[in-house]
Amino acid sequence: MLLFIDKAAKDKWTSTCQHGWSRKGLHCCVSRCFIQGTRFPILPAITLNGIIAYDIIEGPANSQHFVRFLEEHVMPLTNPYPGPCSVIIMDNCHIHKTEEVCALIEDMHCMSINTLFFTY
Repeated sequence: MLLFIDKAAKDKWTSTCQHGWSRKGLHCCVSRCFIQGTRFPILPAITLNGIIAYDIIEGPANSQHFVRFLEEHVMPLTNPYPGPCSVIIMDNCHIHKTEEVCALIEDMHCMSINTLFFTY
């Protein structure tokens, strides 16, 4: 019934962690590099069974990308409430609350819940 949608991203700063874990007495030291300067937002749709859809784009994600992700990847997998994947849970990000997003969810007779806080 529950379908969670959130955004994550990968860029050159993602792997620059200042802390880590290692065996007692050993220094934690790993150097990794990703594509410099380019940001890759990841839009996943996750159920209790795992990731059922995702999209990775280059550059910043905006409301147009999010609507396209819903139309092409998520909405075909939803069912009318109270069926499987019928309750869509998102954070309070502005791109999750546009009129287009609300209309898409209502047209599929699904329910939308926006959490109070950003998760990033």
